[in-house]
Amino acid sequence: MIGTSLAEYGFIRACIWGVRSILPLSCTYLAARVFFKVPRPFRLLDYYTAAEVLFYVLVFVPVQFSAQRPARHPALPGLKERQVLFERCFSNIDDHAAFLQKWFKDAPLDEIKRENVREYLSWAFFNVADAGPEHDDEMDVYLKTVDTSLGKPLPPGRGNASCLRLTLDPVPMLHRPLIWYLGAVLPVDSFVHVSLSLRGFTFYRPSSFISLLTTFPPRPLALFTRHTSPSSTLSYWFHPHTSKTHLPVLFLHGIGIGPMPYVPFLCDINAGRPADDQIGIIAIEILPVSFRLVAPVLRKNEFVKHILAILAHHRFSHYVLASHSYGSVITTHLLKNPASAPAVAAVVLIDPVSIMLHMPAVAYNFMYRRPRGANEWQLYYFASTDPCVAHTLGRSFFWSENILWKQDVVGKPLTVALAGQDLIVDTRCVAGYLTDGVWRGGYGDLGSSHAVGAVETWEQRDTKILWSDNLDHAQVLDVKGNRSVLVAEVLRRSKDGAVAVFAGGSSQSNYGTLN
Repeated sequence: MIGTSLAEYGFIRACIWGVRSILPLSCTYLAARVFFKVPRPFRLLDYYTAAEVLFYVLVFVPVQFSAQRPARHPALPGLKERQVLFERCFSNIDDHAAFLQKWFKDAPLDEIKRENVREYLSWAFFNVADAGPEHDDEMDVYLKTVDTSLGKPLPPGRGNASCLRLTLDPVPMLHRPLIWYLGAVLPVDSFVHVSLSLRGFTFYRPSSFISLLTTFPPRPLALFTRHTSPSSTLSYWFHPHTSKTHLPVLFLHGIGIGPMPYVPFLCDINAGRPADDQIGIIAIEILPVSFRLVAPVLRKNEFVKHILAILAHHRFSHYVLASHSYGSVITTHLLKNPASAPAVAAVVLIDPVSIMLHMPAVAYNFMYRRPRGANEWQLYYFASTDPCVAHTLGRSFFWSENILWKQDVVGKPLTVALAGQDLIVDTRCVAGYLTDGVWRGGYGDLGSSHAVGAVETWEQRDTKILWSDNLDHAQVLDVKGNRSVLVAEVLRRSKDGAVAVFAGGSSQSNYGTLN
């Protein structure tokens, strides 16, 4: 993530202006050529500008239109499940007034009335715009709880406030020109292929050739791999496992330009280790959040099924589950699914978005906030409004099934890396939840916490927090000193997990393939 200096602000705004100006300039040039017979500087410019206009008309416009179709929400949980979820959410809110105001886009509290809150609850707990009269009794209980939490009854009627309803609101996407995909995403993808291949990783393309061919921009290097994924849609990078003292690692990346920001992190895990003590790594590619035009992201259970097939293919029956940002959502699904949870020996979450997801910070900051600083503009244009990212979050991101509670990680050692200046996640809220309100980040806040270089650590029983006070979202992966602490923690969880597996009677051959 970029910083917040004036120079960086000027740089990112110039980049955005440059990218966004390509289409109008192309249209202007073609109009001048057709209607005013302006001489062309060179023939290739005619072809390029025509390609940009055709790409907008034939690709972006249909994608944008298709993205606005209603979300296919998951089946509504039963009454008991909804009540448990509601009680758990509302018992983990510090300031209920601020909670409501942020979900209602910072509206004045006196404009948030009973019907407004009913509308929010209809979306949040029933997946609809209006829960309907059949749920009136249940809704009344929820509304009375809100009254109690605010210390006064909600005013009757409807105020001038509108709530965030991520999967019901229009999907906010902005056009990317053809040159962005061919001149930025494609070269970065090729760079990742070369970089990881030179460091002992092997690329596994989807078993469905159609899936590969319908990915844009194209991935020419992927066509030359001899290795095919057991999944028809998921590609991944694989590093062989030879260690007899450590567990392998499954890594799930976040929203961004694919695996590129994670190359140093993935390579550092085995840096300096002998050939007979290499830690196996499977790094799944989640292309719908990787600035490409692809098919929609897999549904929860389908995603788990495909990952299980990949793990079985490489005999990863026990492993450390590490993820960054959006990858924590898939982590939640793996931990909640009885078919996949037992194999997870330990969990490492980096800038997770799934913890305390009922709070408005992640949805508001990523999809609704009006950008101001350089980092916010970078997030807004290059992530939030990317066509497939916006569609993934606006039509396939269901908070109630993505939220991760402490109960979901019971019995599994957990490490959570948090950044004090995170522009997406309310990290102090997350730290408070994980420590039962004892610690909320910041140097010297608690005697049992201590600093290791630029990282402060807090640990109690099986939970450990790595706190980088001055870093933003994802910057822990960029700063070598902080990243080294993170890598050391992955190695510790990997080694401790192997000891636990051995103690349980499993052999090395049961948790990682040697080839």
